Amino acid sequence: RPQFTVSARDFFIYALMFGALLFGALHLVQLFHALIDLWLDQSSYRQTGRMRWAIAVLIVTAPVFLSLTLRERDTLASDPALYRSAVRRWMTYLALLSASAVLLGALITVIYSFLNGDFTLQFCLKALVVGLVAGMIFLFYLNDIRKGDAS
Repeated sequence: RPQFTVSARDFFIYALMFGALLFGALHLVQLFHALIDLWLDQSSYRQTGRMRWAIAVLIVTAPVFLSLTLRERDTLASDPALYRSAVRRWMTYLALLSASAVLLGALITVIYSFLNGDFTLQFCLKALVVGLVAGMIFLFYLNDIRKGDAS
């Protein structure tokens, strides 16, 4: 079985990819929250500043994340043994841990708000956005781990 070395280059690529994912996901949620606020509260004119910032972040982070992910997919397709890269596995499990924590936190918040009587349409939609984004990230990387275990 070949031994893999952990290179600074691999760490840089994966850290940049997951950093772009983190910032992009946070600002995607922020954008949808601002849109929900604007839709349900017509007097919330201050949302446009939040929306502009979130869109600016997404314009930068989405292409970075997508290009690095596609590059990684091509590399893994050409050499499936790279699925065993320590840096890749650690970063993937950190992404799974983060997405799981967000999902659990969102569920706790929904239950608490329901029990507290603060369960509004605006709150439900915002919680749904958080759950969908975190759930998609979780499923994407869970599938990635399963592919790596199969190879």
